[in-house]
Amino acid sequence: MNDLAQKDFDKAIEVTPGYVQAYHNKGNIFYNEKKYNEAITSFSKAIEIKPDYAISFYSRGLAEYYLGKKDAACKDLKSAVNLGYQAAASAIPQVCN
Repeated sequence: MNDLAQKDFDKAIEVTPGYVQAYHNKGNIFYNEKKYNEAITSFSKAIEIKPDYAISFYSRGLAEYYLGKKDAACKDLKSAVNLGYQAAASAIPQVCN
């Protein structure tokens, strides 16, 4: 199932290179498969296209956390909150301490 979804997102990106949600959704697939480096790459691309895409900051922060990149994770979670994604606030005490 994930392989098919991955191919669909790749096709969507090929047709519409600035499709932020496709990059974010690819990142979610990688994250759920515990492929955190690949997830970070996809979330970062979404952020590059749309620098205020708060949920990608949140998701990238979680992936960074699972790779032991606590400082980067904390920064991204705080960015997500500052951009209006309040759900990220609940992860900050665990990640940023």
